[in-house]
Amino acid sequence: MSDPDRLLVRNIGCLATVAAAELPGAGGPLQVLEHAALLCEGDRIVWLGAEQALPRPLAVGAAS
Repeated sequence: MSDPDRLLVRNIGCLATVAAAELPGAGGPLQVLEHAALLCEGDRIVWLGAEQALPRPLAVGAAS
C-alpha cells in the first residue's frame, strides 16, 4: 500500500537543479542529472539523484 504523503517520480530524462552543493553525477552550473528520480514527503523533496542510486528502502511505500 502506498503512502499518499510520499511521491516517487522515476524515469526523469533530465532533471535540472540549482543545488548549492555539487550532486554526484550532475554537470554544469544548473546541476543537470540524466536518468534521475525524485522523492517527496509532504511538501519537501527528501531525495534526488540518479535513479540507479535510489536507496531501495526510500522507494518502499511511495506512490509513483
